[in-house]
Amino acid sequence: MMRTPAKFGKMGVEIEEPCNYASNIAYYHSATRVCDYPDWSLDDEYQNAIKRGFITLGFGSSMWHGSHTYVGFAFDNRLMSILAYLAHTGSVQNLPTNSTVIKELSLTPRQGNSRTVTTDLVKMLETHSPPDWAQFVDTMDI
Repeated sequence: MMRTPAKFGKMGVEIEEPCNYASNIAYYHSATRVCDYPDWSLDDEYQNAIKRGFITLGFGSSMWHGSHTYVGFAFDNRLMSILAYLAHTGSVQNLPTNSTVIKELSLTPRQGNSRTVTTDLVKMLETHSPPDWAQFVDTMDI
């Protein structure tokens, strides 16, 4: 069964999966909930990284469900991994071990920590052109 993309706005932009596209507003809402929660045991750097992760996932997942392009696919899937990685590293950061397997989910030390991954991703949006985004996301060390 072939789907017909929905058209939105004055420009008639075609959206491949309108319901999934619209559902990404939940990721933006999640970022605002991070701001509203008063009792974090994570420091501000982690909280900011989580907000960046949710916001970038909202953007990237919308790109996937809206366009069905590879760059959208890369953002949608890799950003979920980044959020899981942030959650894991935040959960184990104070354990009394230096094991990279436990702390970084890696046999060897990573290029950067889970918080810098989201910062690098946001900077990438400013410094790279859209045709380069998928390769950047695909080669992130997460």
